[in-house]
Amino acid sequence: MIWHRISPFPESNRYQPAFEYMFILTKGKPSTFNCLKDRPTQNPGSREKSRMERQPDGTIRRPQRTFQTGELAARTNVWRVVSSGCESNEHRELTLQHPATFSQSLARDHILSWSNEGDIVLDPFSGSGTTAKMAKHNGRKYIGIEVNPEYVEISKQRLAQGVLF
Repeated sequence: MIWHRISPFPESNRYQPAFEYMFILTKGKPSTFNCLKDRPTQNPGSREKSRMERQPDGTIRRPQRTFQTGELAARTNVWRVVSSGCESNEHRELTLQHPATFSQSLARDHILSWSNEGDIVLDPFSGSGTTAKMAKHNGRKYIGIEVNPEYVEISKQRLAQGVLF
């Protein structure tokens, strides 16, 4: 999957990097997939779709079927999300304390897509605790692993807040 960063950070000596790869790592097939539907449908309502079908006698025919389509379609594998420094005052302040913060909405959307309430979310590079914060906010348990004691403190302070936004 690709994170297309809206408002990427400017670069002076190269083209502005506007995307990052996102990997979903699981042991075996993912056990949960909650499809996010937030992309406007081109033609909402009823529409006819046809495809070729082979009949039991070997002939091919094109049956007409009517499908109901909603107002919103499933998201693609390219997610357009605002860069973290543009989200909130809290996140702008965090970028001064941690060099690689990322979008809360990006963490939230992954958590909602790949887990259910009560599941455990693992972040092996926890940094400032964005994933843990969004897991807590969305009713998930979390495990954050971080080697830098300064970042662990930032994460603890964020998670100790009663109101997460």
